[in-house]
Amino acid sequence: MTSSQQLPDDEALRHPKTGHVLLAVLGQGRHAARLSLLLTVAAVALLGVSVMRDQGAADWTAAWRTPPAVALWLSLLAGMVQRYFALRVRLDTQLFGQIYTDLAVSDQDLQRLDQGLALLGVPTGPMPRGLRSRWTGALRLLRLQVICCVLQAVCLLAAGALAWVH
Repeated sequence: MTSSQQLPDDEALRHPKTGHVLLAVLGQGRHAARLSLLLTVAAVALLGVSVMRDQGAADWTAAWRTPPAVALWLSLLAGMVQRYFALRVRLDTQLFGQIYTDLAVSDQDLQRLDQGLALLGVPTGPMPRGLRSRWTGALRLLRLQVICCVLQAVCLLAAGALAWVH
């Protein structure tokens, strides 16, 4: 991913071909979302197995408080945060897809987008926003989504390691 200093100027960002590059990059967020869903299913299944295994214990909540279970809960938490970022990235992908349908993005297109978001109650930030800040924000959301997915996988692996050691 790139920082705003590495992005081309606003005029180059208005070209539809440049916009299609952004859409292709943001579209990769769906792969992280799918992986996260698989990791979430695995974490829930492993939590269920740990409860079923310790079902005869006097304190039935003991299975939920073991170090592996804590790591699984953290994995689920990271998965929920990842899901939030996935929804935001998907929304940005669809919004950018709408504004890059014309020959070039105009200031009026951006203004209409901000007006539509304002009607929905979405805080739009300082007005007017250029494409550079919009690209930077969208790429930041994608970066956070991928970080959450990696964190989720690390927590799941840690749970396995802790279960093996424990």
